[in-house]
Amino acid sequence: MRTGKAHLEPHLDPAPGGWIDDEPARAQKIHQYGMHSLMAVPICARDTLLGMALFVRTKDPIPFQESDLLLAEELVSRAALSLDNARQYAC
Repeated sequence: MRTGKAHLEPHLDPAPGGWIDDEPARAQKIHQYGMHSLMAVPICARDTLLGMALFVRTKDPIPFQESDLLLAEELVSRAALSLDNARQYAC
């Protein structure tokens, strides 16, 4: 989230000594649900971070690829515009 850019983690590795050492409960959930690939895409509109969209692959054994990330970024950018429009009309 700090960079404001989408992130692709094609192979999640919740093993000890990795990126998830500080969050053992999350590592347990990754194992429990069979998560093996992840994309995190920021939901941004008008230079404002509205949230994050997370895409996780569990059953399909093929990891996410760059082409999947491009599609996710396009979908999220369209959703961000809709969210921003709704936010403006609600005020």
